Amino acid sequence: MNTFRKGLFLGASVAALTLGAAHSASAAEANNDYSAHRSWYVSLFGGISLPESMDSSTTYTATTGAVTPGYIYNIDMDSGFIIGSAIGTELWDNVRGEIEFAFRSSDSGTINFSHPGLALNPFSSTGDVTSVTILANLWYDFESISDTRSIRPYVGGGIGIGFIDADIQFALFPGSGFGFIDNDTAFAFQVGTGINWELSDRTSLGVGYRLKGLSGVDFVNLLVPGAPGLVQSNDLDVILSHNFIVNLTWTLN
Repeated sequence: MNTFRKGLFLGASVAALTLGAAHSASAAEANNDYSAHRSWYVSLFGGISLPESMDSSTTYTATTGAVTPGYIYNIDMDSGFIIGSAIGTELWDNVRGEIEFAFRSSDSGTINFSHPGLALNPFSSTGDVTSVTILANLWYDFESISDTRSIRPYVGGGIGIGFIDADIQFALFPGSGFGFIDNDTAFAFQVGTGINWELSDRTSLGVGYRLKGLSGVDFVNLLVPGAPGLVQSNDLDVILSHNFIVNLTWTLN
């Protein structure tokens, strides 16, 4: 099982176990005074994802162990989508804590690259980049901006772990398998804001923005055209995306 599939399995397991634990906690505390002011909730969300271009510094390692600098790639990514879920509770007044599971996907586009002493034209690519993130978030809810219905802006962010999988084939070398074809585990983070409208005592609808990032991504490619045994390492540093979501939230108790 590769790293990305492990991420999917782990994320699904965490979401299912957390949901079960929250439901059990809600039922067990139904008659407890503490549960009267501590509410558990479940949220589902989805929307459009606008990734920033990915910048990669490349090095090549020969069978002799010699390391030489390679190309500097800039990969334009097409717009994609994001879906996910979260389970959370009120920790303090106006402060919520939650565990979030999200899946994001976008296709690759034009690749621009440079190398000292070479003039190279941009070329196209095929494939996509997908990621699974599991984050621990903290959100601060401001007071309602309406006197008749709860309409509450919020702000916050989170940190956690991300599993990223890239399958980008460079059109410059068709059929060679050359490109970014690997998976990696990375540090994941996000900051965001939004607003939630109360539809009923237990249901709310919201819109939000999330700046999501993955840090420390490194893809390794063993298929370098015309150079058997040469290993290409692609250090992508930080991968960022702008995500605009709609969410539906249900209070459990």
